[in-house]
Amino acid sequence: MSAQTAPAAEASAADRVAENNRAGQMRALEARAFRGPSIYAYRRVIRMTLDLGELEAYPTSKLGDFTDRLIETIPTLDEHTCSYGVPGGFVQRLREGTWLGHVLRCGWSSRSCRKISGAPL
Repeated sequence: MSAQTAPAAEASAADRVAENNRAGQMRALEARAFRGPSIYAYRRVIRMTLDLGELEAYPTSKLGDFTDRLIETIPTLDEHTCSYGVPGGFVQRLREGTWLGHVLRCGWSSRSCRKISGAPL
């Protein structure tokens, strides 16, 4: 009888993304600051064009502990009403699975990051 090895367990989405990080890494393609009224808003705006790489194919529910780590970093996310119109709606959406483009374009996330960094709002 020949010895057979058991097939390797299928890697999680987060593991596959980590393995291919060099090829599928998120990249900023363009960043522009608008100081005043623009086609985007009446106030200051930073507009970025991002290439999410392989991450574009994975909702937040398939990225391991991404949601928990994001909430740990930005605790006020549980106040955001996105998607369901109630406090905690955005966190619920993260746990159910939403796309990283949604997370990145969320004004709450970007304002919270600016506040954490000490940048003026």
